[in-house]
Amino acid sequence: MLAGRYRLVAPVARGAQGAVWRAVDTHGGTEVAVKVSGSADLESLLRLVCEQSVRLGHPHVLTPVDWFVREGEAWLVLPLVRGGTLAGLLADYGELPIEAGLLIAQQLMEALVAVHGAGLVHRDVKPSNLLLAASGPGRPCLYLSDFGLARVLPHLRLTSTRFVAGTPDYLAPEVRAGSGGGPEQDVYAAGLVLRELGAPAALVAAMTADAPGDRPTAREARDELARRRAASGPVRWPVLWDGEPFLIPDQFTDEPLPRVEPPRPAAPASTPSVPAAPAFAQAATPPAVRRRRGRVALGAAVLGAVALTAAAMTAFAALTSEAGAGGAPAGSSPAPVRTVPPHAEEGPPDPAGPAVFAPCAPEEALAVSFSPEGYLLVCDHVPATARYEWTPQLSEEY
Repeated sequence: MLAGRYRLVAPVARGAQGAVWRAVDTHGGTEVAVKVSGSADLESLLRLVCEQSVRLGHPHVLTPVDWFVREGEAWLVLPLVRGGTLAGLLADYGELPIEAGLLIAQQLMEALVAVHGAGLVHRDVKPSNLLLAASGPGRPCLYLSDFGLARVLPHLRLTSTRFVAGTPDYLAPEVRAGSGGGPEQDVYAAGLVLRELGAPAALVAAMTADAPGDRPTAREARDELARRRAASGPVRWPVLWDGEPFLIPDQFTDEPLPRVEPPRPAAPASTPSVPAAPAFAQAATPPAVRRRRGRVALGAAVLGAVALTAAAMTAFAALTSEAGAGGAPAGSSPAPVRTVPPHAEEGPPDPAGPAVFAPCAPEEALAVSFSPEGYLLVCDHVPATARYEWTPQLSEEY
């Protein structure tokens, strides 16, 4: 028993920085992931302090729940993420269905927008640090993990200056050259990940430009992915992969997943309008990613944490709203009273959260929150007005 509450169940993964265990929190009966550094030297403690301090409250960023030092070892406790890593998914499937690849890419950029907005640089963006919910045949949900190499802007460095922090294959040119990194290095690494996900070639080229100043910001890349997904129209899950439903199974159960029928064709839908695309987005859309058959059973699972459920992540499929201009005409009648739609997505209630349809600021556009009743809300533009509101999201929207 660790710290009087965590009972280790089985080892899950081991690497240069220590091991990850599957465990049970005996105080609540929930399963958790426990990372142990293997030592409590200064560098391990700095990594621990950095990672446990990242509490952004974002649905695509890991949220540690506890930490402690025991018998010369540094431990970090996180909720369990059951779908393995993006590295494992890519190894098993090869090329992903384009619908899944673009959604996962957008979720990664959502996470980086939040990280950079909080004054952090992750510095180790790579597929093995991107965890997936066990969504089965449903919409994938990604979580950015492992902030052990993160840097707080602009001055605090949490790793030794004697070596270059990060994974060599995903290091930006300026970092390999020994200069100080910034958010641009995360964009570069994310661009390499997006290439594996089948993202538009023009966007990948811009994100992996040699000069940091030539790269788009995480927010600009996120917005371009939202435009591409919006232009493709609504997606009905599950999507097909080589004639079969694409799925992300639970890595910690031997129970078979329920049989899923292939999706019926969706009715034609009008394409929503989106903001004008930046220069790097003007190139033609690349050909659809070729599907190829791979192994369906995923490889060894690496776990992480997130405080929100995978179902709550459907908020980010709603990134196609128009950034409007112009308000309602003077003297117009009040807007009718609106009610929460019957299929609104729900999650953990937040007593301090905004009310449904409450106003939000334009700079909060696409931010996510939960209402006191537990509805998943996104700060969204109200069409034909200059207003933004906390809008409930539908579980079957995409």
